[in-house]
Amino acid sequence: PTAKAAAQSHTAALTGEERVWDAVFSRYGVIELKDSQDIVDVARAFSAPRNRVRRGGRNVAVLTTSGGGGIIMADRLFELGLSVEELPRSTQERIRPYIPPFGSTRNPVDMTAQVINDPAGFPACLEAVNDDEGVDAVACIISNIVGSSGAQMAKDLVDFYREKARKPVLCCWIMDEEHGEEFWGLLREASVPLYHSIARTAKALEGLCRHSSEVHLRGEVEALPGEALSLLGDEPSEHTSKAFLRALGIPVVEGRLCETLKEALEAARELGYPVAVKVSSPDILHKTEAGAVAIGVRDEGELEEAFERVLERAKAYRPGARISGVLVERMARGVEMMVGGKRDELFGPVVAVGLGGIFVEVLKDVAISPAPVDEGLALKMIEGLRGYPLLRGARGRRPADVGAVAKVVSRLSQIMASFPEIVEVDVNPLFVDESGAVAADALVIRRT
Repeated sequence: PTAKAAAQSHTAALTGEERVWDAVFSRYGVIELKDSQDIVDVARAFSAPRNRVRRGGRNVAVLTTSGGGGIIMADRLFELGLSVEELPRSTQERIRPYIPPFGSTRNPVDMTAQVINDPAGFPACLEAVNDDEGVDAVACIISNIVGSSGAQMAKDLVDFYREKARKPVLCCWIMDEEHGEEFWGLLREASVPLYHSIARTAKALEGLCRHSSEVHLRGEVEALPGEALSLLGDEPSEHTSKAFLRALGIPVVEGRLCETLKEALEAARELGYPVAVKVSSPDILHKTEAGAVAIGVRDEGELEEAFERVLERAKAYRPGARISGVLVERMARGVEMMVGGKRDELFGPVVAVGLGGIFVEVLKDVAISPAPVDEGLALKMIEGLRGYPLLRGARGRRPADVGAVAKVVSRLSQIMASFPEIVEVDVNPLFVDESGAVAADALVIRRT
């Protein structure tokens, strides 16, 4: 039963074996290399004199003679978890005199091939991004610049690298060997990391930036009250799971388990309308898929109809399902998040946070880390989500209480670390708004 329940949970679907490995590597600053060429490329970057990215740095300035090459590099860096942020106005103004109207000063900086017509152009662009405190590393893409122009660009890059560079500078020179070897020799002699593939250059930059990441060792495990386990029944249940989580400090919506319509009506009067109505059954873990949920129930008439409807749909969805009653709960509002925990066979307890709701397994916007995590690390996990702008007040929304989500993530990680009996915890959705966070649905699976 435990394995069956685990296979049906959102957390299990989002924390597969490969993603856990990635999370462990990220937590402890491990650089993952999947083939021998990656090893050579990253080693070349580390062996260069300028190989230190500031702690936590991941913003790359891309200088390119090819607009298409710059876009490909930006996409590849983004896929690897790095950023190519638009340069500040002050830096762009320094670059602008050397960029033609059809180029770009933003980032990637498209110098275009016209940069060869002004001997001061390439050095000026290098110096501008070198002086920009927001830039952590520089990628130069030189595409098919030959003859004396190629020789001059190689000399400019070598002079800059030896005399002025204060951050890593990697060069991707795209050209056939016959025409490029004389330039490449100058760069190698000066120990400028040289590559001939955008993807390989990006991978080397990822290695430098990942090495600079802050390493978070496992935190202290709190001694949580063991008697809380008695609140869990022998089989997974939303009602008992919420009681367990509430006892350990995770906020959950207020609600009642009702066996009769009369009890449901009394519960709704106590809680106040509108309410949510859900079937409670150990055999139906995903109630939305069964259609056994009604939200926004506004009055007694709607409640009577919803009570009968969720029971009928549950029985139709899974004939013979054991039904312990109907949950009547206070409605919650806000951005839907998902927080979960899982016990990995190799690494032990891990915790996950991401955008939640019914599309959680479609969006797969989730951050994972070995447990336990403190609130600071939990906050970094949340800030790394693609959907983080939704929490900061995108599209006119009020900013949500991100700190409240971080507290839930940290607390749940302590639960996973403290109770080896717990196999998984799935909180989805966790609603968060400007006033805090509250779990609207939860499932705790214990080892049987």
